Amino acid sequence: MKLAYSYIRFSSGEQKKSDSFRRQWEACVKFCEDNQLLLEKSRRFYDEAVSGFRGKNRTEGALSKLLKKIKSGAVPVGSVIIIEAFDRLSREDVFTAYTTFTDILKSGMEIVTLIDKQWYSRDALNKNMGQLFISLGAIWSRAAMTRSRICADVSPGCAPDISRNFTCGTSMCISIRSSNGPEILPR
Repeated sequence: MKLAYSYIRFSSGEQKKSDSFRRQWEACVKFCEDNQLLLEKSRRFYDEAVSGFRGKNRTEGALSKLLKKIKSGAVPVGSVIIIEAFDRLSREDVFTAYTTFTDILKSGMEIVTLIDKQWYSRDALNKNMGQLFISLGAIWSRAAMTRSRICADVSPGCAPDISRNFTCGTSMCISIRSSNGPEILPR
């Protein structure tokens, strides 16, 4: 039976008062039960009221501890890291978030995203990269929108101008205009 480790993160004190932790934990427990995974309950990794926007969870938080345990071999190769969604892992820029994700996979771990029930491993992605690109496009576009909103709150100079009726091809898109130029994101 494979070992599984949960990583749970939520960004604000308000979410601490809500059921964010409970929701993520219960979904993780259920997934492990349904997929015959042995959930390591003595070493839970969670960052409460820690934003993934600047990577504090990766450099100082529970995610940092998990990454160090993976690197040191304390988390056995072949273990499964369970997260609710990619944006729980990171809301940093795409390249930094992608590097964190692939570094975990390259170290022999597998990653499950509960929101879409996707199971990622190095071997699986080498056989079918399309799985990764579809999930990244759908989920990180949400993270990018959140980044733009946070950016506007933190630094008014990069406030996005959002046009909700922008059409790209046959689907509705959102156009964000920032100091870096326009970006088109699926709606």
